[in-house]
Amino acid sequence: MKGLIFAAVLLITVHAAWGELPILTQEEVDAAMGHKFWLVAWSGNGTLHDSQEVDDSSGIILRDKTRIFEPIYYKYKIPTVIVDAYKFHNSTGANSFWSTSSGEPVFGLMPFRGSSAQTGDCFFASNIEGAVTSCRMDDIIVRAAIHDKYHEHYTYTENMTISADEPTVIMANEMISRISGEQVKVHEVIRPARVESLQPSPADDSAAAGRPGQGVVPLGEDQLDSSPPNHTLEYSCGRDDFGLVTLDGLYINDDTFRGSVPLTVILYDGETALLSDTEEIPHVGISESREFRVHARWDGGFTHCEAHAWIQ
Repeated sequence: MKGLIFAAVLLITVHAAWGELPILTQEEVDAAMGHKFWLVAWSGNGTLHDSQEVDDSSGIILRDKTRIFEPIYYKYKIPTVIVDAYKFHNSTGANSFWSTSSGEPVFGLMPFRGSSAQTGDCFFASNIEGAVTSCRMDDIIVRAAIHDKYHEHYTYTENMTISADEPTVIMANEMISRISGEQVKVHEVIRPARVESLQPSPADDSAAAGRPGQGVVPLGEDQLDSSPPNHTLEYSCGRDDFGLVTLDGLYINDDTFRGSVPLTVILYDGETALLSDTEEIPHVGISESREFRVHARWDGGFTHCEAHAWIQ
């Protein structure tokens, strides 16, 4: 998938149950982006149009028209966006397209993902040079990818939080809305799943020592967890200056392979639960350790957070 995400373009791919695959015009791109930085440098059939598995396709390439070719410093790294939409013969072709080289479905591997009746399955992924937003419903796939090496249009980081004003999200929303015939917001569908190799920050560790519900979770009779005694769940949470609450945690499985582990995170003010969310950690092996991260936007006060792994 990384080659698809960072191939010097912003990409979108789309689905048949939604309807016709539109080719966005310059006026539609300007209206969606809210400015006129992006030039529709090319439009037509998608790059997979000649594939025997594809019934229909559409695509556009956007380039930053405020930037001139500069061969010394920027070289060829002009910010570029590709928007592609593909309608496959059937779900088998779409499955193959939305899989890794080893055949594993990409949806379950993404750190930010979600599903709805209007958008189908969607995910968001990023690294320091760009991002991709992709949605699939049956035999149509929509994928929006951007390459912005010098962060001229957005500040990209590894596994950053999805935002409504990020270019791939804007273009995915525009494309899917036109295909489905109704306004959609994929940034409200996609939510944090798990993120590999996370380490709690020192600030969270120090705070955990003085507040209940943070640090190592005691597994006893007072715990709302149905896990066996040798199950371990550790976590800490904190909030940044912008009101984003982040819970980092570590789940260590017992001696049973589990297809998924439902994980519920709850934010409290004293004894009052303010908000909660449940995600699944997929395919957990025997004695395997999984690190996870959950984000929540909360501007009010809170005293502590809790995490519970609901397994039998």
